[in-house]
Amino acid sequence: MAVTDLINPSSHIGNAINILLTFLEKISEENVWKSILGERLVNLGQKYFGNDFVALSLAIYIAPILKTHWQNLIDMLFKKIRNTDTVSVKIFSSNTLYNNISKYIFEHGPSRGRLTTGVAEYGSGCGNYTSTDFYDDDDDLISQFSGSTVKTDATDDSGIKVNLLPPPNFVEELTYKGHVISASFVEYSENVSEHIELTMRGSDTRLLHMFIQEWSISYNTTTVTKYVYRANGCCWNYERELPERSLESVHLRDGQKEKLISDMETFRNRANWYRMRGIPHRRGYLLYGPPGTGKSSIIQAIANELNLNVAFASLSGIGGNDMLTSLMSDLPYNSIMVIEDIDHLFTSVTSKAGATSSSLTMSGLLNVLDGLQSQEGTMIFMTCNNIDIIQPALLRPGRIDRKFKLDYAAPEQIRDTFWRFMSLDDDTSLPLEDEERKRVEKIADQFEKLIPVDHITTAEIQGYFIEVLLSSKAYEWTKEQLYTELLDRVPQFLVQVELDRKQAKKHAGEKLEEEEKNDEEEKKDEEEKKDEEENKDKEEDKVEEKDDKVDVNDTEKNVEETEKVDEKETEKKNEPEEKKAE
Repeated sequence: MAVTDLINPSSHIGNAINILLTFLEKISEENVWKSILGERLVNLGQKYFGNDFVALSLAIYIAPILKTHWQNLIDMLFKKIRNTDTVSVKIFSSNTLYNNISKYIFEHGPSRGRLTTGVAEYGSGCGNYTSTDFYDDDDDLISQFSGSTVKTDATDDSGIKVNLLPPPNFVEELTYKGHVISASFVEYSENVSEHIELTMRGSDTRLLHMFIQEWSISYNTTTVTKYVYRANGCCWNYERELPERSLESVHLRDGQKEKLISDMETFRNRANWYRMRGIPHRRGYLLYGPPGTGKSSIIQAIANELNLNVAFASLSGIGGNDMLTSLMSDLPYNSIMVIEDIDHLFTSVTSKAGATSSSLTMSGLLNVLDGLQSQEGTMIFMTCNNIDIIQPALLRPGRIDRKFKLDYAAPEQIRDTFWRFMSLDDDTSLPLEDEERKRVEKIADQFEKLIPVDHITTAEIQGYFIEVLLSSKAYEWTKEQLYTELLDRVPQFLVQVELDRKQAKKHAGEKLEEEEKNDEEEKKDEEEKKDEEENKDKEEDKVEEKDDKVDVNDTEKNVEETEKVDEKETEKKNEPEEKKAE
């Protein structure tokens, strides 16, 4: 390459143009197309399209190439044209930082509430939405809207909220500390993953990195909304906002809630204590017991009480050991991880019928719990129905530090559930007072005696109250009728509980108690029959032995008698000979 070419870059452009023109001249010749398509096809094309056939063929031939590389060409030219003193950072949706940064940008950007195009949908979506509540401070809009039936009060639950989301590939610009930052929301396509690209003027990414860190801290410290995440492969997906639930709405045995909350708060406040002693700052909890005893409910209530997010992972959602490792390392900020139905992992190993599509193994789970993948301060909740099938290796401290058995309802749980539904007047929603309170206390005593202790779950009792109270409203019962029905329907309720449990056992492939008794009786009958047959065989053997002995004795006697007869005959024959000799 000549020195003049290096000094004058325009010579490169001239050479490229010459090459392009030469290519177009050659490709427009008729002989070239005859060599590509064949003479017969070219002649047929010219017959219908005339001399324009060559130009048409050229367009058809080049169009796919241009379509494939056009976007790359535009991107390359854009990068060359735009200022070289810009920096950019991408944040992909597979990481939970995406949710936090996208929400921060949308809440602080100028476009919220003033979009020129958008997407309307029910629900909260990913959280980057504008509801009608946002327009409360816009007096001009409210005055124009005065005749509408829409209520902008956020506490109004009379209808489903319609939310407005930004359009796909949305671009937002916001000014932060004197710097203009462009945020491009790029949706998923065949070759591009969903992500945000942040761009600003600068010589390197250090300042933009600091801004992202500040936005993350600001969002995590100021937001009061808690979220539910669900494992999907090796990443966490935003699912919904965590529904509100108070600790008072969950009824465990006396002292269980207090012990669990105290342990979690102490653990969260002792990070330095763990670090000074070289102990991983992690805590594992196991909630076990029959279905419907409040395992999921207490996790939800604790998350609300301690202002934590909840990240659920089921065995069906965890594809294997590597995916679990990724989930542990990318756990959303300020979240507790919940692994549901951990006992299914062991049933799938021992039973073909219970096998799952997951390749997660027990050794893989133990390695993840013992390894360095999890973040400091991680709290892991595991739930199961049957603790007896879980291997002891998983239950040791360091993997599972505290175990809580949530069992069938004790007397205090029955009473607490009763008062959760019956402590307020059903018409006024005010607390019961004076005589009415004393009257309901007597009903509570009677109800508590009717429910068998350690036999019914709190979920079943809750379902019973919901059914009775809804019936009371539907049929407009008086208070006397309500109290009477509340007690009179208990026997029928207990029968239905038994039927439901039998159905559940049949569905799970478990044998019912009656079937087990029948199986035991059948086994006993079979064993008795076997014993009888064996005794008969023994008796027959004895009889045969006796017969054999008799036969042997008879044979011996016959032999002896035969020998005697032979001796006598011999003696008779010998007598005449002896006489002759004399």
